[in-house]
Amino acid sequence: MYQSTDLPVTSINALISTIKTDKQVRWWFVCLLLQRALKEELSQNKEAGALYKKFRSILCLEKVIFFLLLIVFLLVIVTRQFQYSFLPVIFFVISVFLQVRKRQYIVKVCTFLLKRDFDRSLFARKTLYQIGEFYGRKYNVVSLVNTVTSVDNMTRKAVFYTIIFATFIYPLSFWQIGFSVLAAYYIFYGIASAIFVYKRAK
Repeated sequence: MYQSTDLPVTSINALISTIKTDKQVRWWFVCLLLQRALKEELSQNKEAGALYKKFRSILCLEKVIFFLLLIVFLLVIVTRQFQYSFLPVIFFVISVFLQVRKRQYIVKVCTFLLKRDFDRSLFARKTLYQIGEFYGRKYNVVSLVNTVTSVDNMTRKAVFYTIIFATFIYPLSFWQIGFSVLAAYYIFYGIASAIFVYKRAK
C-alpha cells in the first residue's frame, strides 16, 4: 500500500503525551532540565523560570522522601519488624503524590522548551530519539536509547538479586518477599535513574 512520505514523523502533542506516560522518557527529560546551561537559559524567561523553580522544589522534596523511604525500608528488613511496614507505605503514597505534581511541571517546562527550539514544520520531521540526541549533544546528556536500556537492565538485576537474597540468604516469608521485591524495584529504579547514569561521557 502506498504511504505518502509527507506524513509527519511526530508532533509536539505526541511527544508531550509520551513524556506524560513513559516514566523513562520523562526522567530523561528531568535530567536534561537539571543541566546548568539549560537552567540558566530557562531562568531568562519569566514564565519558564517560575515553572522551573516549582519543579526544582518538588524534586528536592521528592529526594528527601525517597531517602526516608530507603532508610525505613532497610530498618524494617534488618530488624524484621514488619508491623512497621506501614511507614514505607506512607512515604510511598507521599512520593506518588509528588510525582504527579512533578510530572505536571515537567510537561509545562518541556512544552516551552520544545516550542522554543523547534518550529512546527521542522518538528514534524523529527523522531523522539532524534530530538533526544539533539538535546543530549547540546547539553551533554547521554542518549535516550542508551538510557532506556541501562535503567531496564539495572532494575531487572536488582530485583533478581533481591529475590535471591530474600529467599536463600536472608529467608523471609512469602508476603515479606513480595513486599521486599516491590520496594526494591521502586528503590533501585530510583537509584538507577540517578543523574550520573545520564551524564554523557566526554
